[in-house]
Amino acid sequence: MAAEALTARGINVDIYDAMPSVGRKFLMAGKSGLNISHAEDADVFLSRYRGDARLAEMVKAFGPHEITEWMQGLGIAAHTG
Repeated sequence: MAAEALTARGINVDIYDAMPSVGRKFLMAGKSGLNISHAEDADVFLSRYRGDARLAEMVKAFGPHEITEWMQGLGIAAHTG
């Protein structure tokens, strides 16, 4: 997602993957569904970041709603199971 945003602004990006094939985690997850969002109450979810206020602020600013919007923009249907 970050690489997509940067390349849209004309910035060259290299992506490295430690897996034997590119995007393997996504390919494997696709067999039974890709768990890309979270249906837990936002306050409970954010409590997991109490040790890192900076990261908690990022999660508050960009959460599950923004992820599903991004997916829909790519033509990928998203749902909460």
